[in-house]
Amino acid sequence: MSYSGTHRHPTHNYSSICNYHVTMVKRDGFPSFGELVGNVDIKPGLPGSVRVRASRIGGIVRDSLYDTAKALDALRMYQWALMPDHLHVILRIEKAGVLDLSQAITRYKLLVNERVRKEILGGAPLASVGSAGPDTGVFLHGFNDQILHHNRDLNTVFEYLRANPWRLAVRRRHPDYFRHPQTIEINGVSFRAYGNMQLLRSPFKSQVVVHRRETEEEKRRNRANWLYNSGNGGVLVSPFISEEEKAIRRECLASGGRVIRLQRDMIGERYSPGKEDLAPCAAGQLLILSPLRMEGPRQGGSLLRPQALFLNDMSALVADFH
Repeated sequence: MSYSGTHRHPTHNYSSICNYHVTMVKRDGFPSFGELVGNVDIKPGLPGSVRVRASRIGGIVRDSLYDTAKALDALRMYQWALMPDHLHVILRIEKAGVLDLSQAITRYKLLVNERVRKEILGGAPLASVGSAGPDTGVFLHGFNDQILHHNRDLNTVFEYLRANPWRLAVRRRHPDYFRHPQTIEINGVSFRAYGNMQLLRSPFKSQVVVHRRETEEEKRRNRANWLYNSGNGGVLVSPFISEEEKAIRRECLASGGRVIRLQRDMIGERYSPGKEDLAPCAAGQLLILSPLRMEGPRQGGSLLRPQALFLNDMSALVADFH
């Protein structure tokens, strides 16, 4: 999971009325928030499907969400997903200019810290657990956020959160599943795929395309948006053809972000990613897609302009898929 913890959007007003998806990660040394239980073969959301059974500390993390929302009139909690080592929350700032997102998260973390210190550590300081470094709380410093604008379908994000325990169970049960080529269909288009297939299910995918006609200011603004998304757990989607697009891809992967890359070359049964893609694939940061239908030569030679335009069209289709 990509986690920077401090990457806020450069132009967004975090005290405005807005919905957010927030992720907070547990600090090493503290007990797990819970354990996976249930049957991975049952569809998420159905009785008996995989869920996280909260531990004692996980119960504090969960219950403190409700209590924080009760204490803050400007804050509303929609949904949460407790995971063994992190927490997802969908929330809303309901009153403009009264409370910003950082203040709400700080208030919540302080409540969790105080309850864990008293109820689990018997009054001992939190810094006594694990290797604290700059972090002295139950959670690592900061948080990841995704801004859920008014046109965002919240049901898509709700479903993504509900399936989080199931996706973790699949990764644990089939650790090699994401390293074998597969044929998949996305909105009626067939692709060959290699890498982390679960990236397709992210509701926070952004298409990366840099147009030659864009001004430097437009390029700067788009780059900031893409790196904000990447730095907060989103997925960047593109064939990454131009040098500017390739630079964004490198920066995203170097900081632990996640990428879906489309390519012209066919992914065969014995496909192995190139040197630059090998480590990101192994780390679950990368999914490589190749459309089964492709005009012109598939191997060797320069990428033809119609092919480049087609791959960009396919990246838009993938970015919109949930």
